[in-house]
Amino acid sequence: MENEITSINVGLLGAANITRLVWASIHRAGHKVTLIGVRDPERGAAFVQEVCDELNIPNSADHRPRVTTYDEVVSSPNVDLVYIPIPVTTREAWVKKCVENGKHVVGEKPPAASAEQLREWIEALDAKELLYMDGTMFSHGKRVELVSAAARTLGPIKHMHSNHCLNAPPEFFEKDIRMDPSLEPHGALGDMGWYSIRYFLHVMDQHTPTSVTGRIIKTGGEKGAIVQFSGELTFEVDGHTTIASLFTSFDGMDEQTLTVAGTEAVLRVKDMCHPVTGSPAAWTITREKTSVRGCRWEVERDVQHYSSEDTTESQRDDMWRDVGRIIYRNAAGKLVAREEQRRYWSTLAWKTQAVMDKMLNSANALHVVAV
Repeated sequence: MENEITSINVGLLGAANITRLVWASIHRAGHKVTLIGVRDPERGAAFVQEVCDELNIPNSADHRPRVTTYDEVVSSPNVDLVYIPIPVTTREAWVKKCVENGKHVVGEKPPAASAEQLREWIEALDAKELLYMDGTMFSHGKRVELVSAAARTLGPIKHMHSNHCLNAPPEFFEKDIRMDPSLEPHGALGDMGWYSIRYFLHVMDQHTPTSVTGRIIKTGGEKGAIVQFSGELTFEVDGHTTIASLFTSFDGMDEQTLTVAGTEAVLRVKDMCHPVTGSPAAWTITREKTSVRGCRWEVERDVQHYSSEDTTESQRDDMWRDVGRIIYRNAAGKLVAREEQRRYWSTLAWKTQAVMDKMLNSANALHVVAV
């Protein structure tokens, strides 16, 4: 049954901060982390102790994962799927070993150094009926589905805009891997700009833009990472042109907004990726009318409020439940991924990466004219 969730064994590569959040969702979704590959076994053991205690995982070898090497994680018969959050440019060898050893893959975003590299991974995994999914959690929540449906009530969409910024502390610019282009070549674009691109694709029913532009506004740190980026995407769908613009940065006030403007109404989301803690995952639809009456300019506005029950954690939990729905045991007893669903998620990952790559290519070739 496609709605049944298959419990799977998950191996983790590395003990990054995001890993503890993902592990919690893996646990709540009914899966089991069996191995954690780390470079520093002592640090890995402390990490396992800390997370298991927080998740109330019993302190026994049957319940808690064993700390080991990356090589064992991607080859062990006690691992069905490997979660890969390590730096983007270090992933290829490990994805290839997952293919070789028949492991499904969930990789953090952005998935790969390029769309071509990601395509090669996806094709190799697909040939063995293995899943590739990126870690964009909101794609699995209810709100993105409802917002995308609501966008179809706005009239032809003329413009979308998304600001996604992080007010990073000083130590971020000195130590974070996102400030090292040799590890994370897309910088702010690959981190938060990725989310804006993905949301645009959802709203546009996953149509690919016909053209994109990009601009690197600011680089920073010792290695010249992308700190601020802006860009535009042009969509041509059903005879209508839609322009989508984004701005992302590591040095702006925390923000994650989306605006979708049609000919009849405007949809706004103020927390598009991570719903505000303790509040409903909300959005609004505004209809505004202006008119001149005698010597006065009058504005009438109607704002309708909507919400879902999504939280950041529930979206991530839903992602791992989706993993369990996609992977099933076939007649031969092998854990494989359902064809339609695995191709849906791998294609969505590739489209997002391809658009992002083209925006960065545009930025690198951009000729700015002074005024």
